[in-house]
Amino acid sequence: MTSLGTSKGVLEIVKFAVYVSVPIGLMYFFANNTKNLTKFMGAFRNSLRGCLGFLF
Repeated sequence: MTSLGTSKGVLEIVKFAVYVSVPIGLMYFFANNTKNLTKFMGAFRNSLRGCLGFLF
């Protein structure tokens, strides 16, 4: 049973690391090159137009 508790603790640490590092990584990725952000927003807008074309 002790090993089960230890593995749950490791899982929680990994989940927390992902929870913290993903937003920081995305912020770094988009802040260093604004062309990435404009490409992403353009692709998002185009996908919305495809799904909700009657609104645009």
